[in-house]
Amino acid sequence: MQSKQNILEAFILSILIIIISAYILQQIYPKQAEQEQPNYLSFAKRFLDTKTTNENGLACGPPDDWDCGFSEYQDFAISANVQYYELTGDEKYLNYAINFANTRPTSPPPYCPNCICSMLDDADCGDVETQVNTIFAFSELYAATKNKNYLDFAEKVAETKQSVPQNVSQKCTCEPPYNLNCCDIPFLSGFYDSYELLYNLTNNTKYKTYTENILNEFQRKLSEQRGNEMPYIFFYIHMYSTTKNSTYLEIAKEEATRLLTHDYPCGQLEKWQCPANDTFHQSKLILIYAALYNHTGEKKFLDIAVKFADTGGVDCGPNIGWVCNAHASQARMIFAYYTMYKITGDEKYSYYLNNFISPESFDRLNCADFNCHQAAVNYIFETTFMELT
Repeated sequence: MQSKQNILEAFILSILIIIISAYILQQIYPKQAEQEQPNYLSFAKRFLDTKTTNENGLACGPPDDWDCGFSEYQDFAISANVQYYELTGDEKYLNYAINFANTRPTSPPPYCPNCICSMLDDADCGDVETQVNTIFAFSELYAATKNKNYLDFAEKVAETKQSVPQNVSQKCTCEPPYNLNCCDIPFLSGFYDSYELLYNLTNNTKYKTYTENILNEFQRKLSEQRGNEMPYIFFYIHMYSTTKNSTYLEIAKEEATRLLTHDYPCGQLEKWQCPANDTFHQSKLILIYAALYNHTGEKKFLDIAVKFADTGGVDCGPNIGWVCNAHASQARMIFAYYTMYKITGDEKYSYYLNNFISPESFDRLNCADFNCHQAAVNYIFETTFMELT
């Protein structure tokens, strides 16, 4: 079983990648007529409506189980249901989010027994991974309901020193908003988005200061670390999408070019294929260069995206099969080939996409009948399909 660190990093970064890519596509490419698209929203709905099962208690769902095991998964449930409500206006899903928010989870994993927090009496979520997702989920819920109890809890969590402040799998102290040595880019990205949302909801300038501090920390890390730029590239694309500050786009272009020249991690470049690990998964490479093409119009980035897409990964893709070695990779591949079809109009990418989302592929992923047997996995697929609509 993957460690908590690997599961959550893959989940958080995958969601960030998918949302960034979806935002870019929505800005640049108009939606196709409804009848020309598969009903992706119905897939999202089925994942939300399915009550997952899991022998370790890390499952939940309607109609009657609002305890997802520990707060991280509870947060995923809140955010997924709020976002679906905002997209469709169906208040049933807002009520689901409220039920999840008002339930204290009871099955924390043994490697993080304090990874539980509760709106009623406990703002210590255990570790920073859980802290960042709790801030964001309850801020989203406040924005949807205007119930100030949710905002008060989000702010309280933001200012509470967590009992396990370091990253659970790495030797680095991480105590946002003041100590930002978090090691992992996805968590800093998450804190940036959480503080930005709190600033927009409260107009409290301290949250704007926090976001500025995070940008400074990213710049420092970028100057110190080479050979693993991919998370940074997505962060700077995200910042450009959010702020339209061209500096961030130039950094992303520079690092994407460097990735293929000075620091290419995957052996011979002419093979256009990376190992089946999460850091340099083929799906991320496709989406990086597709996103840069969408923002810049520079055909060289599209040509690179096409080469990575046509080759596919060593674990999944057009030359090997349609089931990846991890759920997060499958979700990104779904979005990667949707993106390639959207920007090129090439029907082969639609064919590849349909194979990735086929019932046979989901059966082999242990997600038959939309039950992936772990709450977080259901929510990553729900978010993926929702962003395709």
